[in-house]
Parts: sequence; structure tokens; C-alpha cells
Amino acid sequence: MLPEALKHNAPYRALAGWRTRRSLQRTLRALNLEGKFDPDLKRRFLRGERFGADEIEEKYDLVWQEFQDDCVTGEDLETILSHIDEESRTCLEVGCGGGRVAIAMAQTGRQVTGVDASGEALGHARARATELGVEVEWRKAPIEELPYPDASFDVVTCCHTLEHVQDLPGAVAELIRVTRRQLIVIVPREDAINEYSTDYHFQAFPTSDALAKAIPLTDHECFVARVSNQQWQGEYIFFAGRIERAP
Repeated sequence: MLPEALKHNAPYRALAGWRTRRSLQRTLRALNLEGKFDPDLKRRFLRGERFGADEIEEKYDLVWQEFQDDCVTGEDLETILSHIDEESRTCLEVGCGGGRVAIAMAQTGRQVTGVDASGEALGHARARATELGVEVEWRKAPIEELPYPDASFDVVTCCHTLEHVQDLPGAVAELIRVTRRQLIVIVPREDAINEYSTDYHFQAFPTSDALAKAIPLTDHECFVARVSNQQWQGEYIFFAGRIERAP
């Protein structure tokens, strides 16, 4: 085991970073994402750089050309559906990706809209909905600028998306703004942002308290659970909060 002092030595850190970066490059080749995923994006973010909506859309479009991300597929999806009030009829899925959650909500007979910043992702979502014969309204928009009036939807869901945003308070404020009754959020439980990983995570939520603190709704439940599916295995944090609107 290396002495703690050596771990903070600049040459050692540089060597460890080089090895980790090489491992990331091998992973990207195995996933057919080499040239589609920018391994320097998070490093730039951690150094204080911020990115415009056009650049973010371009980054995600490239990834979605090769990789269809379906993080929510099993008991986590069932947990979402079971928390939606029976009387809630209009739903918005923010960061809908390939559309799995939005389609599942539409299959319950609700009126559903799916929003994502990536046009490429929305193309996959539309194709899936058409194949399944499910009607969902799809729209391209960033989470920080949702194109809807206040309190537009009974329930708003946002799954594996908040970890990707640059402006966390701004994104949360938009989610709450367009929600009439219920806000449901899922994020991966992560101790810290991993600079060398195959994701564009800009936020990390190590505990349920960390997520609950980021979403200022007093009436809520928030807990950690574990999920295992073909694309993702690990712990996630589930948040379900209620909005109190003046009559």
C-alpha cells in the first residue's frame, strides 16, 4: 500500500491519471464510443469552464448515435409508477432520453410529454413509441429552460438527469416551476464526480440528504435503493416531493 503522502505527490498523481485515462480510452473503444465521447469535458468543467446549450447538445447527439441509454428499466421504473397519484393525468418527463419512462407513463393512459436536450435521443424515443403504438408528445429543450407555463403538469419526472446539469439550482427551480402536484427525481448515488468515466456527470449526490437538500420541497420522501439491469448496476437515490399551490 502506498503511503498517503505519496498519493498527494504531483508525479504520482500524474502517473495515476495517465493510467486511469488509458483505461477510459480502452472502455470507449469497447463501447464503440471512441470519437463520440469527449473524455476532456468533465475535466474542463471541474476547472471552471461552462458550456453552452449548443455544445452540450452536440456532445449528447454524438453519444446517442452509438449508444442507447436505458438506465431506468426495472424495479426503479415500477417505483416511479407506483408513486404517481392515481388522479394525476398530465405528465412531463424531463431528460427523457430514449423515452422509456415517458412511454411507460403513457401506457397507463395518462397524457405525457417527453423533453430532452438531444435531438438524437428524441429520435430514438419517437421510434420506440411508434413501435409500441404509444402516443407521447416529444420536444427538444434544455432542463434549464423548459418551454411551459408555471404548474403545467400534474407530475414531473426527471430520471438520471440532474447529475448532468451545470446549474443545479436553476434546473431544480425549473422542475418545480412547471410542476402542479408531484415531482419525482432519480439520480445515481455517487460519492464524487469521477473525472475518468464514460459519462457527462457534473453533479454528484453521495446521500439521500444531499439530493433532498438540492430540492427545496418540505413534503417529500427520499431514499437510497439498488438496481441492476443490462446497462447499469448500482445504487440510486429516489426523491418524491409534493408541491403546495395556492388555490
